[in-house]
Amino acid sequence: MASTIILHIRDNPIPNAYLGFMILIICGAILLTWIYKNTGGSILAVVLFHTMNNLSFFIFPTLEIKLAAFIF
Repeated sequence: MASTIILHIRDNPIPNAYLGFMILIICGAILLTWIYKNTGGSILAVVLFHTMNNLSFFIFPTLEIKLAAFIF
């Protein structure tokens, strides 16, 4: 039963997109919180890091076009 579910998730790109997006959001929130706390509460550092993170997705695209359209 479990192997059937794993095979289905591996072959279907939509749940993988959701899983990857959720992992990205959770890790990003942890990282941004860590930056905020370790810079003495600097919002500027968090904003700059977030901006660079957003720019990196345009410079190094990791999602296929059809999956990126599905997420947004």
